[in-house]
Amino acid sequence: MSLLGTPRQVTRTFKNIGRIKQISTVFAKYGFQELMVQMDFGRFIPEKQKTSELEAKFTAPERFRMALEELGPTFIKLGQLLSSRSDLLPAAFAKELSKLQDSASPLPFALIQQTVEAELGSPLETLFLTFQREPLASASIGQVHEAVLKDGTNVVVKVQRPGIEAMIKTDVSVLSGLAAALEKYFPETRVLAPQVCVEEFFQLMSLELNFTIEANNILKSRENLRSIPEVYVPDIFLHLSSHKVLVIERLQGVKLDNAPALDARGLDRKSLAETAARAFLKSALEDGFFHGDLHMGNLFALPGNSISGDKPRLGLIDFGIMGYLSPRARESLLRIFVALSEEDFESLCLEYAELGASHGRTDLDSFQRALQTAVAPYLGLPLASMNVGRILIDATAVAARHHIRIPREWMLIFKALYTLEGTCHTLDPSFNPMPLLESYVTPLLQPAYSWKDFSKDMLLGSRDVQQVAHTLPRQLHWFFKRFAANGYALETRDASLAAKLQQSEANFLRLSFAILSVGMTLGGLLALHLAIVHASGLLRVLAFGLFGVSVYGVYQLVRGRRFPPP
Repeated sequence: MSLLGTPRQVTRTFKNIGRIKQISTVFAKYGFQELMVQMDFGRFIPEKQKTSELEAKFTAPERFRMALEELGPTFIKLGQLLSSRSDLLPAAFAKELSKLQDSASPLPFALIQQTVEAELGSPLETLFLTFQREPLASASIGQVHEAVLKDGTNVVVKVQRPGIEAMIKTDVSVLSGLAAALEKYFPETRVLAPQVCVEEFFQLMSLELNFTIEANNILKSRENLRSIPEVYVPDIFLHLSSHKVLVIERLQGVKLDNAPALDARGLDRKSLAETAARAFLKSALEDGFFHGDLHMGNLFALPGNSISGDKPRLGLIDFGIMGYLSPRARESLLRIFVALSEEDFESLCLEYAELGASHGRTDLDSFQRALQTAVAPYLGLPLASMNVGRILIDATAVAARHHIRIPREWMLIFKALYTLEGTCHTLDPSFNPMPLLESYVTPLLQPAYSWKDFSKDMLLGSRDVQQVAHTLPRQLHWFFKRFAANGYALETRDASLAAKLQQSEANFLRLSFAILSVGMTLGGLLALHLAIVHASGLLRVLAFGLFGVSVYGVYQLVRGRRFPPP
């Protein structure tokens, strides 16, 4: 359950006029006073802010970024989210928002100590051998301190800022109101779904505020990546962690953005680039659970050991942003990769149309032409210089202009790909991701549909059939009850009585045959299930026989060979 509830609940609970006035004033200060007035927030803007001197000095994207920075942590986080949505914002705004840094002034140590002791139920000196008073980092959500456990293990302690939940609740209530006003007063923004964006942002913040979720992310990633010895995920100390405090093993290595230190220690950058790519592809394509923020600040180079074959190891930190891909989503991603490699724009277009919500307003021919125009310049370049993530992000922006809104999870993996490829090319300018990508894609595309997979799909499909079977008898009961009450006669005053009667008889026969087909299909599904459980060859034969008869019956029903057409 979300720590914050839902945006609508928050909107009803927190009516913070003071914060609304502050937000309206800040946006007016940075040159967006006309926008606020049109959204009916003009009454909250002081007279002295009705004009702005900053409009002549800075571009609109720069002023928008500066406004978010001044409004504080929640709006900085929102800006960072929007920076990855070039399908929703103009490219200039998305690029400018990518400059937002999640940093904050350090909290007094007394507040940190109070939070840790309240959450873990013991004094600091009982829990830790040492605990550094000066923070390693200070961000909007939490502050990080270095510490040493009683057994001598070096750790980092992430502590949530006191009062941050209440601040986010208030700001989200205001954001929800702003999104609703945008859609009301600027109908053209509805295609961007501002209120949906606020919902997504709200969900992300709820997850990020619960450190227990991040702890679980670390444990799951640690297990998933155990098969790659060159990757190291730090240990987590659950007995010293809660939803506001997180204690993690501290990695003793070199950040990948420190090139001189990498070279000084003789750490092979090519090997590190390949390891980073392998770790991501394994996580995304095999596990469906991947790190969504693999920039160089979250990656460490560690010395090799006997397990890694003396190759340098790659250490990963900051598991607050994770992506999820279902098995079907992974199949779609594989097909997108294949469509790109084969320059098959029609397939690429259809995959995007399947992924997003188009509301039936998309002209697929126009979309395909625009997609080809946008993507074609990248194709034909040397493979080592291609950035698949960049191509997919640009394609997503084209999809948005054709009323196809791609879900956030897909934008997360596209951005993760883009960031990762940039990291790999920085480590190794000659890095070519294609051979590695093909080594993962080719085996996964090979048909490996087992009896277990088949039975699972059939049983899942049977749920829909069961729903029909559950409601259909009731509907038929009322139909026949009304039919009997009328003396089993069809009353009509239409002049074309004979034709209508013939059509009614045909429809009745079709309905009867459909009921029979549904019954036989359910029987076949049940037999399949029993065959799987009891491994009976005879039952499997009978099951397929029932399926064959029912499929043939439905085929005849659709073709209309048994009955006259309606």
